[in-house]
Amino acid sequence: MNEPKHLYHNYVQTAQDKKGIPNLYQTYLIEFTQKVLVHCNVCNQKAEVKIDSLIPLSRKSKASIRCLNCANYKEKYLSGGYLGKNQIKDKSKIDNAIILGMPIDPYFHLELYLKIEFRNHILWVYNIEHLNALIDFINSKIKPNKAGKNLNASIGSRLPKWMLSEKNRSVIVKKLISLKMYLTNS
Repeated sequence: MNEPKHLYHNYVQTAQDKKGIPNLYQTYLIEFTQKVLVHCNVCNQKAEVKIDSLIPLSRKSKASIRCLNCANYKEKYLSGGYLGKNQIKDKSKIDNAIILGMPIDPYFHLELYLKIEFRNHILWVYNIEHLNALIDFINSKIKPNKAGKNLNASIGSRLPKWMLSEKNRSVIVKKLISLKMYLTNS
């Protein structure tokens, strides 16, 4: 099967600039979804959602949730395709769909473990790799390279303007670092 090369990336292999900062204008959100930290649907403690393949549309992918506290475990096969936050209208089609771009895990649609409020917005990340990439990216002040690839579906092209605003950057990075501390202490 010919699978898109970009889906094989991980944080270490993600497109980087000359200083080694991840270029989120050439990175897709799906690249951070192989392991997602969520609140367990049984005990509300930290749980991990994992997927066995980053190519969920192969219809052979299996997602699982395992609670690190109460040992809750569940598996499901994914077959519903992708939905973006603006495509969720028919609730009956959501169960097996992969939902990206919202503060829920893409597969079981559980509340993310790593999220924090910022001025009526929610900052959220799927895992430590996603968190580190976002901190590095916002700190680096990378701008889209008009001469190079600036993929429309990339994370960098989808980040809201308030997140990249010069006046918000330092506060957002502090909020993301507090998420990192929360994760370290949990």
